[in-house]
Amino acid sequence: MFAKTIIIVPLFYFLSLLQISFLPHFSIFGITPNLIFVAVIFLAFFLPPWSVFSAFFGGFFLDIFSSYFFGFNVLILLGISLFIRLVLKRYVQVAF
Repeated sequence: MFAKTIIIVPLFYFLSLLQISFLPHFSIFGITPNLIFVAVIFLAFFLPPWSVFSAFFGGFFLDIFSSYFFGFNVLILLGISLFIRLVLKRYVQVAF
C-alpha cells in the first residue's frame, strides 16, 4: 500500500505541473488535454481500490495550480471516480 502511495502522489504532481505549465502551448482549437482526468479514469478502471485516493490527490494538485475555487477539481474527479466504481460494481462482471 505504501509503495503505491509513493508512486501515485509524485506521478499526479508531475502530471499536474506538466498540464499547467507545458501543455497549454500545445492546445488544439483552444482545448488542452487534461492528463489528470485521463490518469484518474485509467486508475478507476484498472485499480479500483485506488481510484478514490488518486482522484483526491489529482484534484488536489489541480486545485493548487488552478484559478477556480479550492475543491472544485477534487469534487469533480471524486464524483467521476465514484461513478465509475458504481458502474463497475453493479453492471460489469469479470470472468476469470
